[in-house]
Amino acid sequence: MNYNHPYLSDYVCYERLLSEYKMYNRGLIIAFNFDNTIYDIHKKGYDFSEIIDLLRECKSRGMYLICISDEHSEQLASEFLNKKEIPFDSINKNNPYFTPKSGRLYYNLLLDDRAGLLSSFCVLKKIIENTTFGANS
Repeated sequence: MNYNHPYLSDYVCYERLLSEYKMYNRGLIIAFNFDNTIYDIHKKGYDFSEIIDLLRECKSRGMYLICISDEHSEQLASEFLNKKEIPFDSINKNNPYFTPKSGRLYYNLLLDDRAGLLSSFCVLKKIIENTTFGANS
């Protein structure tokens, strides 16, 4: 199905993220939700390994990772991330080198179970698969 809005296309989103990846020398900022994106908050037996593996690959490429959690879960998130050796740079805090004037969290891409997780995952996975770390891509 075709839509008029340019960002209702995974291809356009991929091209934009790829452009930012190249422009910022792999300095993308990836935000990821804690509850039900990497952590089974309701204990339903879900497996989040694909997202966790992708985050590890992002970190190995020097991307900045922000975990998003409500204030009541920040301690749980920190403990879980450290215990499972899931990389993160901050929880609910902007990259100190790029803070928007609005004060809201800034990121190039969001991984969130309630915000098009499959599309975001696929776009980011494609960036990882189609670029070469350590070379001009």
